[in-house]
Amino acid sequence: MMKNDESMLFEYTEALVDDVNRYSKYYIMGLNYGSFRATLIDPSGKVIFDSVKKAKDMPNHKDRKEFLEAIEKGSSSVQRYSETLDTETVYYAVKLKSGEILRTSFTTENVFSLTWNLLWCFIGIVFFSGIISAFIAYQLSLSIVRPINSIDMNRPLENDVYEELRPLMRRIDMHQKRIKDLIDKISKQSREMQAITASMSEGLVLFNALGIIISINNSAKNIFKIDDSCVGKNILSIDRSELIRKYFDKGEDLNNKIEDLELDNHFYRIFFNKIDSEDNHVGYALLVIDVTQKRIAERQRQEFTANVSHELKTPLQSIIGRAELLENNLVNPKDIVNFAKRIRKEGENLLNLINDIILLSRLDEGKRLEDEQIDLGHVLAGIKETLEDKCKELNVSLSIKGEAPRIYGVFRYFNQLLFNLCDNAVKYNNPGGHVWVNFCHDDNNIYISVKDDGIGIPENAKFRIFERFYCVDKSHTKSRVGTGLGLSIVKHIVLLYKGKIEVESELGNGTEFKITFPKDKLCHNYLDE
Repeated sequence: MMKNDESMLFEYTEALVDDVNRYSKYYIMGLNYGSFRATLIDPSGKVIFDSVKKAKDMPNHKDRKEFLEAIEKGSSSVQRYSETLDTETVYYAVKLKSGEILRTSFTTENVFSLTWNLLWCFIGIVFFSGIISAFIAYQLSLSIVRPINSIDMNRPLENDVYEELRPLMRRIDMHQKRIKDLIDKISKQSREMQAITASMSEGLVLFNALGIIISINNSAKNIFKIDDSCVGKNILSIDRSELIRKYFDKGEDLNNKIEDLELDNHFYRIFFNKIDSEDNHVGYALLVIDVTQKRIAERQRQEFTANVSHELKTPLQSIIGRAELLENNLVNPKDIVNFAKRIRKEGENLLNLINDIILLSRLDEGKRLEDEQIDLGHVLAGIKETLEDKCKELNVSLSIKGEAPRIYGVFRYFNQLLFNLCDNAVKYNNPGGHVWVNFCHDDNNIYISVKDDGIGIPENAKFRIFERFYCVDKSHTKSRVGTGLGLSIVKHIVLLYKGKIEVESELGNGTEFKITFPKDKLCHNYLDE
């Protein structure tokens, strides 16, 4: 209890006693006592009036200390626990002139109770203060960050921001320009890389260190029969072939591996290399090269060598054998002329074979002789005259249809092309058969057709007739002598002039060769005269 509070209670009570003594006891019944309490007690201890409780409900106060001391001494000041208010209370009692006792009091809580109440008050204040502070801080932060959140990072220098943020915006703009330049550079390199790999005839697959596909070009997708969905997947989940498992599943040394692979009748050479960057293993590169044509060329060279050896050996043996007989005078003088004719004939065959081989070799190398103006009509007329005796011998007719064009090209090549086609058509015909040579053209192409009604070509042999020294059926052609290089020469000449050749044939019902030359590729120009 503070001293000032007691003084206020004493002063207040003395003033109230004076008013009651001056007026009457009923005076105190209509007052507002605020934080004080007033009680009027008669000399017997009965409560006449109380500002807090109803007098009739209150017990007799004759045994209260402050009442007894006030009866005896005239006044009393006591601090004790009030059973009525259930709190610690300070009493001040004064004896009135009427003999009644006027007692005033106010309550004081003990330290624990006061501390507890103050604690809850403090908690309440802190709680509400926190809510208010959080709300204010939220609103304040919104007002602060709203301009920041509305910044357009694509154009940092065009934003209306706090002056303090201007240096930051300049740095952001500078870094964005640098990043954009880097992205443009990387994108350009990526596009160039994709364009290069997409146009590669070789297959290229790039893996990371775990065997995940990160890039694959079109050639590799066609070779392995996969699509773009394979990117991001492990190669073992797509292809479990022996080769792939050998590389990724068996833990072998994966650096600088070279393997040969056969897929769908194609031959491939596989180059497998490990990719390292600054002593760190980052992935693998798989390069697939189609070597089918190389394998075929090797096989054809081997066959060509064997065939040439055989074709050269046969006439040479015949020539040498007859020459030895003549040298040793073992030939009847009557047969010497026939021996000489056979030697000359074999020599001509040998020369034709060598000339064809030389021509074919030049065509393989893509060599072009000097171009000249060629009238295909005159060329064909000369060929018809050359084959006239053979046509009469085999009873085969040769006719020409259409207007033969004039072109610029190598005379020897086109003479050889038409001669070989016509010679074959006559040679592999039936007695009484026909051969038709047809010319036509349009604005873009020149068309040449050589058709016969001869023995024809079996279906399973069509794709091989342009191979060197290939013979369709020895039983059908043993009486028809040739070098076996004619159609191979024809095909090479057609390809040299960017043309195409097609064959339609049925066994026993004749054959037709169709050749198409583009006018703009048939050497320099075309004279439509």
